[in-house]
Amino acid sequence: MLIKRMFITFVTSILGILLMGAVPFAFNGTSFQFSKYTDGLKELLGQLSHLADITYPAGAAQRSLFPDVWEPYTYSMTVLFSALFLALFVAILLSILISLLPKRLYQGAKSVLFVFESFPDILITVLIQLLIIWIYKKTNVLLFDVVAFGDSQPYTLPILCLSVMPIILSLRILLFHMEEEWEEPYIENAKSKGLTRLYILIHHIMPNTLIHFFHQSKMILWFMLSNLLVIEILFNIRGITNFVYQHGVPAIFTVSSLLVFLPMYAFFALGSWFTNRWAMQSEAAATAAAQSSLNLEPLWRVLKRLLVRIVRPLQYVAAQPLFVAGFCIIGSILALSLIHNYAFGNEIPQTQVIYAKDGFNALGRAPFEPSSRFWFGTDQFGFELLYKIASGAKYTIGLAFFISLARLILSFAGGYLFFIMNQRVKEWLKGLVDSTHYIPVALLCYFILNAVVLSEGLTFWQKGTFYILILTLVAVPAVSVMIGSEMELISYREFVTSAKVLGGSRFHVFSKHILPHMLPKLWFIYIQQIMYVLILFAHLGLLQIFFGGTVLEEYTVFGRDFLPKSMSNEWSGLIGSYYRQMMLRPYLLIIPVLFFAVSILGVNLMLEGLKRAIEDLQWRRKKYFHPASLVIAAVAVGFCFFAVHKFTDDFAQKEKVAAAQKAVATEQKTPIVDLDSDTISQFEDGMINGVREYYIGGPMERSIINSVYGRPLKVKDYEKRTDYYYKEYGYQIIISSGMSRVINRMQVQYDSSRKDIKNAMKMKPMKETKDSISYLKGRYLVLFTEKSKGHWWLSLQDQYYFR
Repeated sequence: MLIKRMFITFVTSILGILLMGAVPFAFNGTSFQFSKYTDGLKELLGQLSHLADITYPAGAAQRSLFPDVWEPYTYSMTVLFSALFLALFVAILLSILISLLPKRLYQGAKSVLFVFESFPDILITVLIQLLIIWIYKKTNVLLFDVVAFGDSQPYTLPILCLSVMPIILSLRILLFHMEEEWEEPYIENAKSKGLTRLYILIHHIMPNTLIHFFHQSKMILWFMLSNLLVIEILFNIRGITNFVYQHGVPAIFTVSSLLVFLPMYAFFALGSWFTNRWAMQSEAAATAAAQSSLNLEPLWRVLKRLLVRIVRPLQYVAAQPLFVAGFCIIGSILALSLIHNYAFGNEIPQTQVIYAKDGFNALGRAPFEPSSRFWFGTDQFGFELLYKIASGAKYTIGLAFFISLARLILSFAGGYLFFIMNQRVKEWLKGLVDSTHYIPVALLCYFILNAVVLSEGLTFWQKGTFYILILTLVAVPAVSVMIGSEMELISYREFVTSAKVLGGSRFHVFSKHILPHMLPKLWFIYIQQIMYVLILFAHLGLLQIFFGGTVLEEYTVFGRDFLPKSMSNEWSGLIGSYYRQMMLRPYLLIIPVLFFAVSILGVNLMLEGLKRAIEDLQWRRKKYFHPASLVIAAVAVGFCFFAVHKFTDDFAQKEKVAAAQKAVATEQKTPIVDLDSDTISQFEDGMINGVREYYIGGPMERSIINSVYGRPLKVKDYEKRTDYYYKEYGYQIIISSGMSRVINRMQVQYDSSRKDIKNAMKMKPMKETKDSISYLKGRYLVLFTEKSKGHWWLSLQDQYYFR
């Protein structure tokens, strides 16, 4: 029976990987076309039948996938399984030591684990890298390589970073099962015989715990596989997941997934062989009570009853300070984001230069590090990170809650369908869904979303809706099977069997007996999905997949490099935009990741508090309020008030500085251009003396101009040019570029009389009209256009370009 089940799992997993490998073929923009999917699947199978002919781009050439793939594959599997075995060894050792601690220390250790479980893998990896660099700067001793250089591939630090989260997850699972084993009757019997606590732990509890733990290790290994992608990107490692990310076409994606599947399947098959007795018992317990055909009719009635009952535990959550604390963390961040959006217009303050009190002498230039003035610092363009975090919170947290809810609703319906399916169909379906554990979800989402988020023909919400849809659907099959399996386990409990013997219909048994036991698990699944979605956001951010679309802005002089920018400032977009500056300005990456950690911690607190509230509901404990909840809520309100006060002061100060600079500029009437001999002589070189650092024919790079004048007040596109409007000393400057991306015209405001202009130029005008005077200096046209009496536009332009 075991061999048959393993064979079915093996075949269906391979089939599932092949089916998922063809998914990128199916999408034409945001639409799914089944005909393209089938054609793509045929093409994929054709390529896999000739493995030696599969190639990938390497510069201008094409290289064969084999044998090039073996080096990154071997490296990644070495790191993955080394980290796994290290995590298992450390987790088992720590679980034994913690179990022997006194009760108070034991609870303290669990609390520490609870906090560390909220740290995203990105944060842990970045902090470890920065710690190694800090030690190197202080001692000149490099403990480990923090990034791959040339042919040198680091092993020690990636293995350590990859093992941290599995250690924490494994330790919590082991402690949970140990607590259950300590309550079993045989433990009391062992104690009565005088056996020591250590002996009972090693010889009785640990073997039973490890059997249970093994069957949950698939989730841990799948979690490590997703983290492996993050490790390889942050360490610049040439591993298999990074190889697929850089050269990923469906054939390479599928082949790599199959290669990863083989050792992982062998690991689980070997473990199942040693735990065959437990596996057979679990299989018997999971056999469905009814083998009848599919029936959709009761589903809507079940959902209606579900909505009525699902809110019952919420009347107890105010008695749980942990839930209130988590709710206040999430609620405070969301509230500040909405206040920033509606009260302050979602504006991101920009400070490129800090001036002295006179308004003109510069004291510093962006970026600014975190300080009392800039709480979270600014980026290289002077935009304050605090307000980017506030602006993106409503998208990040709001989407996490919405996507998780959509996953839960669809998965509950799918789980119910799975529950009433034929048992033979379930075995094959489980194998197909099991294939998702051998593919990093972030990579699958990347290949589907990449073309859409970069598309210029789609709107923000078209891209955003497709983003939400994909992140919802990728998890529905696995969560559906999980929920359906939970329903199966409940259906074979004694009280359910008794209800069937007494003649209860399927709908009656499900709604009256199975559903009430499922509701607590649905709450847990929902909150866990929120955490998984937040982590997936962070991973997609590293892959430059942002909600609402990814904009690539040029930031070098010759336009050879691009800076990915999020249209919504959601936190994964900030991670993707700033992670390449990690070594120069680590706060730009650490702060968004810290907010991910705080949000995950808030969700974890809500989950723990909800667990206790459900226990109160089950035991009918009448606790509706706790004094600590009031204190926590008061602290949250105080924090929000303080933050809003900071927002108000910053925007008021910004308006005050702008008004002061405008007043000073108006009072002094500082001319932007002096029409002296030096300025006139520079006209022949294509320069205006009052316009800093720019000349006709020079490269037109917006980010460089922004570093001098700030962001343009407005941008106007014409058939042959684009105009960028700036302010300087109260005067307006227009810089124009043509299709060749060079400066073709500079235009500034100029105050003077017609007589003074002609006297200063000391030459006869080429052309003079009622409202204009033009001169030719070399190959450049100098044009004075009168806007109103005494107020002119001084324009210097390539005389040939605008003809």
